[in-house]
Amino acid sequence: MRKPRVVVTYIEAGMGHIVSAKAISDALKKNYGDKLDIYDLYLAEKSPILEKYQKNLVNDVKKSNKNPAYSSFQFFCMNLFGRSSTLKLTHGTVFLDATKEMYKVFAKLRPDIIINTHFSPHYVSIELRNNYFNRMLVATYDPDPNVHGWWDNRSDIFFVNNVHAKKEAIEKNKFTPSAVRQVDFTARDCIINSNLTKAEYREKYNLPQENFTIILADGAYATAKLKEYTNEFCKIKKPVTIIVIAGKNDKVKEYFDKKLPELPKNITMRVYGFVDNVHELYAASDIFVTKAGPNAIQDSLFMRTPIIVNFYASPIEKFTQKLFVKEYKCGLTILDKVKARKQIEQWIDNPSLLDPYRKNCERLDKTKNGGQEIADTIYSALQYYRPELFQKKGK
Repeated sequence: MRKPRVVVTYIEAGMGHIVSAKAISDALKKNYGDKLDIYDLYLAEKSPILEKYQKNLVNDVKKSNKNPAYSSFQFFCMNLFGRSSTLKLTHGTVFLDATKEMYKVFAKLRPDIIINTHFSPHYVSIELRNNYFNRMLVATYDPDPNVHGWWDNRSDIFFVNNVHAKKEAIEKNKFTPSAVRQVDFTARDCIINSNLTKAEYREKYNLPQENFTIILADGAYATAKLKEYTNEFCKIKKPVTIIVIAGKNDKVKEYFDKKLPELPKNITMRVYGFVDNVHELYAASDIFVTKAGPNAIQDSLFMRTPIIVNFYASPIEKFTQKLFVKEYKCGLTILDKVKARKQIEQWIDNPSLLDPYRKNCERLDKTKNGGQEIADTIYSALQYYRPELFQKKGK
């Protein structure tokens, strides 16, 4: 008797889809690894066609970071011509080769359930279920704080991470209410197991203990406001540590590496490329300055470090800053670099002004892990809908 096969799909369009999938996979393996056959499917590794498709998704994110109008136009067209119809049309034309390739990869694995964190494999999974494996289940976690129109509403289970997303899925996108499940924000094992103090993380990374510490990032691609805000913060006259996360943008990393010898003595700067343990650097910092990428913000808040949102490129990111800044009050939105520097200078003079934001970070509790809640629901759903998979041979 084989174990029920669970396929978790990974595709990069911003790192949020990857880290969310990892959190779900971590929880499944930790609690049900002996009962389920859990397969991590990195789509770009399966064929040149899917590798090219992922590169196109990444390029779309970069274009949006450079020009917010690009993303806004995409969403405008989606709404103008119909959410469901444009989803099907795009996968039948522009994404046709990738759609066919995903379909073949999924079918070859013969999954009992596919778990997605991106709208494209989500759509292909549903098509596979409807046309080929009619007993296969499709479950999806939306890593964003809202539900855009390209999330196919035919999912068996659709997980969201806040009450607004649940309402939007049901009322605006016409999901079956019983299919929509609200869970807490997902946390990877590395987040859950990171419990050192701020001082201990500063010692680990050889950072000055007494300096006010700023960390800046633009997600994985550093194509938004990272460079200009960092240069503005270098005008601060008091002792300060600036941590620059250049991600996968080698040009930005090289730019700041060359800048290091020119810095005034009061500035301590550390420059990193793409790092897996960036959450530890969040924890070592007093404030995280970033574009409104939801998963980077979540990780920072899990580590109890407030945020400044300095840019948002899409309707998704606009809603992200609204949720975490306006509603949860875990930081500020400051879209002007000079105003951001002056605000940080106030916090340097009076660090206690940050205390309310730090307190509000506790709203995201990594001990209440959405990944675990999803794993539990997945296992229960398989037992309920596919009981034959759990019966011993001969029974």
